[in-house]
Amino acid sequence: MYAGLYRKPFYIFAAISGLSLFTISTLNYFNVTDFDVYSPFTDAALGLLFLLFPSLIVLLSVRQLKSNPSFLNEMTYTFTKSGLSIVGLTFKSEFL
Repeated sequence: MYAGLYRKPFYIFAAISGLSLFTISTLNYFNVTDFDVYSPFTDAALGLLFLLFPSLIVLLSVRQLKSNPSFLNEMTYTFTKSGLSIVGLTFKSEFL
């Protein structure tokens, strides 16, 4: 799941932006560079958020899937010439 998210253009841009924000704020905090940054801690926190954003999405998605009763119960799939039938604990679906 992680590899699929990090391939999307928005997440690539967010990861690069987060890495640059975190690096610049860390270098500024240790007086290696002299950028005129108002709050290096805010930039560092924003950079870490951008870096960890895809991981947070994956963790939240997995947690929601584990708590979803539709995915926890057994489902039976029946394939016939006329279509597909899915039977679960609380539902029955037929696709013709």
